[in-house]
Amino acid sequence: DISGDGFFRILKKKTDALLATLPDGLHDHAEKNGLARELKPPALPPGMDEPPPATQEGVIQYVSKKFNNKLNKIVTKEKEFLGMTADEVRVTSMSIHSAYVDHRLKKEHPGLGKKYGNLREPNVKETNRMYIKKEFDYKDEKQPVAHLLDTVRRSLECENNEAQENFLEELDKKQFAFVRQKSTLPDRTQSVKQCLVNLVYTPMDRSGEEPRALTFRDMVEDPEFEACVEACRKQNDLPSDHVNAAVRLLRSKRLAKHKIAM
Repeated sequence: DISGDGFFRILKKKTDALLATLPDGLHDHAEKNGLARELKPPALPPGMDEPPPATQEGVIQYVSKKFNNKLNKIVTKEKEFLGMTADEVRVTSMSIHSAYVDHRLKKEHPGLGKKYGNLREPNVKETNRMYIKKEFDYKDEKQPVAHLLDTVRRSLECENNEAQENFLEELDKKQFAFVRQKSTLPDRTQSVKQCLVNLVYTPMDRSGEEPRALTFRDMVEDPEFEACVEACRKQNDLPSDHVNAAVRLLRSKRLAKHKIAM
């Protein structure tokens, strides 16, 4: 005879003991099958000797040091930005920018990686999540917004490491540059076995004789841009003044010639 509380205490104790054995069992399986290792990084694009740094600062112009003083002046002087901080403009701009880049990725590479496994296309990282990471994870950085990565995401479940490596190697080097990987595969203590890979993606215009990287001018002049802005606004419940200010920044002449890579 046992009480309900007593039963659940025993059940929890046995369950916790069983769960504690899972990482070892998973790792033993990974080692046995040659999976307990980091992925072999893909080749870098021609002319690139080392991976780009793991920050958006050298990729996205509006989070760069060079643009910082300009944006601070814009926010304090131009009426469209009054009442907003520079980081509010940056984060909202990055949300909209990410929504458009995600749209381009789906358009240029439908079913990306499907031949290697189970592909998932999660939504762009939510604006609130960006703010949380900026305020807590990167609060001590000089430019916190520049450290917001993987705003555009894909997930690929593969049978083995080689399938993931082949997928990465086959990516168009003109569009995808390997940055880094964060892998739990070699770690015996981790119960979730995965490899997080950061890539710089450059959307391209292929309508001419030679493909060229899309710029901010191309993005804001694209008839599909407004739909991306509206979808981003609804998904994140963004204030209209924040959206208007972000679009104003993305349309600025200061950004027009720069690539929309991220």
